Amino acid sequence: RQWRGARVAMIFQEPMTALNPTRRIGLQMMDVIRHHQPISRREARAKAIALLEEMQIPDAVEVMSRYPFELSGGMRQRVMIALA
Repeated sequence: RQWRGARVAMIFQEPMTALNPTRRIGLQMMDVIRHHQPISRREARAKAIALLEEMQIPDAVEVMSRYPFELSGGMRQRVMIALA
């Protein structure tokens, strides 16, 4: 289990069903990051922004405050890849 959670991740084909539609992208990303690493909210936010930028998502800081339905399908897919 420890190996599976730390090294292997599943990326669902339909990101809209994998992301919670009632929570902002940033909060969902920070939750996942903090679940796997003992870091502060501020550090998790910075890491989430860096991951979005690494996935070449424009305006990563703004995307953090959006809900999943406000993103295109491709952007939602890249968010899921960033979380993997």
